[in-house]
Amino acid sequence: MQYQQQNIAIAGAELDVSRQSRKPNFEGRVFSQRLYGASPYYSGFSFTVGIPIFGKKNYQNIISAGQLEQQYQTSVLAYQKITLGTEYRTTFLQIEKNRELLNYYEATGLAQAEAILKAANLSYRAGEISFAELSQYLTQAIEIQRNYLEVLNQYNQSVIQLNYYTTQ
Repeated sequence: MQYQQQNIAIAGAELDVSRQSRKPNFEGRVFSQRLYGASPYYSGFSFTVGIPIFGKKNYQNIISAGQLEQQYQTSVLAYQKITLGTEYRTTFLQIEKNRELLNYYEATGLAQAEAILKAANLSYRAGEISFAELSQYLTQAIEIQRNYLEVLNQYNQSVIQLNYYTTQ
């Protein structure tokens, strides 16, 4: 955003320079020189005035181009602000969603996974279920834990992204 604001300032400065080109130009110089080795120096000065007479249409085109460039840079900045705001809100909503899922897993989901593991182990040791059923229960418990870790990762990534947007 700061880079784009600099682009707007540059476009404005270029427009000011373009506007200055239509104004009269005043130049002055002072000189001192020796001709063909002659001993006295010749000194003098000159003064020049440049008044633009021709090229009015060209001048207007240059001014129009400068104004269009400044408008373009301003619209790019507005677009970037909208895009950044939208991404910020989307990331914030993602954080809220992931926080709710984390609360569920920490309050209920992980406890259910532990209960499944304990019940499956006890049932298998007691001979009530086969190894195939044990592996199904273990898969369910591990799947719950894996989902918790994925949600935790998504939450952390969303927080990192939100911090990135707030520093921009």
